[in-house]
Amino acid sequence: MLNDQAQKHATKAVDHFDKGNYVGAEEEFRRVAFYAPNWRPMHYNLAVLAEAQGKLGTAVSEYQAFRPHGSPEEQLVVDQRIDELGRRRARIASAYKRQIGLGAGTLTLGLGGLGGAWRCSSSTSSARRPTRRRMLSIP
Repeated sequence: MLNDQAQKHATKAVDHFDKGNYVGAEEEFRRVAFYAPNWRPMHYNLAVLAEAQGKLGTAVSEYQAFRPHGSPEEQLVVDQRIDELGRRRARIASAYKRQIGLGAGTLTLGLGGLGGAWRCSSSTSSARRPTRRRMLSIP
C-alpha cells in the first residue's frame, strides 16, 4: 500500500506514461521511490520506462533488481525481457560495427580520391617535391 504522497506521484507517473511522456513518468516514479522505497513494482515500472526510452542497459538493471521480488510468473516475464534486451543490444552493436566498417571504407576511398587529385595537380608543377602517401591505420 502506498502512502498519499507516493500514490499522488504514482498516479501522475501513469498519466505521463499513457501520454507517451516517458521522461516525466520516470521522474514521477523516482519521486514514488523517495516516498515508498520498498514498493514492490517500482523497479519493474522503471525497467519498462527505460526500455521505452531505449535505455537498454538501465532496463536490464531494473528488471534484475525487480526479479527477486516477483512471483514465479513475473520472474518468467522478467527473464524473457532480459533475454530479448540482450538480443536487441547485440543486434545494435553489430549494426554499429557494420556502420563503422562502411564509414572507414568510405573514408579510405575518399582520401584515395583526394590523393589522386593532388597528384594530378602536383605533376604539373616541377617545383614541388613528391611526398610519400601513407595508408590509414584502421583498427
